[in-house]
Order: sequence, then C-alpha cells, then structure tokens
Amino acid sequence: AAYQWLGPIFFVHLGATIIIDTQVLGDTIVYSLIFFVLLGVGQFLSATIAARYVPGGFTWDEAAMIGFGMLGRAELFFVVLNICYNEKAIFSREMFVTFTITAVLLDITVPICITLFKPYYCR
Repeated sequence: AAYQWLGPIFFVHLGATIIIDTQVLGDTIVYSLIFFVLLGVGQFLSATIAARYVPGGFTWDEAAMIGFGMLGRAELFFVVLNICYNEKAIFSREMFVTFTITAVLLDITVPICITLFKPYYCR
C-alpha cells in the first residue's frame, strides 16, 4: 500500500535530480544506441526463452509477448543508477547519461512492440 503513494514521489524526486548535459548527450548517443540494441535483444531473448521452457510453458507467441513486456523493467535500474552516480560517484557523467538514455529507450519500446505484435498474438 505504501508504494502506491510513495512510489510516484520517489520517481519525481529522482527525475528532478537527473541533469542531462547536451554536450555529453551528443558524445554518448552512439553508445546509448548500441546498448539499447544489445540489451533489448538480450532481454527479449532471455525472457522469451525462459517463458517458453518453464514447466507448463507458454506458446511461442505468448512467450514473445512476455519477452516484449520485460523490456521496460527500468524501475530498479534507476534506483541503482541514482546510488551509483549521485550518492557514491561510481559512474562518470558519460556513463550515467548512456545508461539513462538506454533505459528510457527500452521503456519507450515496450508499448510499441506490444502494439505491433498484438495482431500476431491475437490470431
């Protein structure tokens, strides 16, 4: 019950502390896109294969839908990123921006992939 009203407060606070420098953004966009593709394919394949081969597994279409849904699991990532960058200074600004853009792109990809895959899933 507490996460229903504390969760949004935490993410608003976290978002308010993220400062993205446009110079760094230009320097890191290529790395962000590479990470986005590699992480997206890796997450999709691992979740799809895991869903397909669990006991009483799903069909390939159902497993693919689960794989697409697992792309946007960035909530915990943002918590760890906040600790590593703002509190412990483990990441450089470039690493922080690269990982942030990658996570945002993965989150944006979920509804797009599910919408595009839905006609195949529902047949």
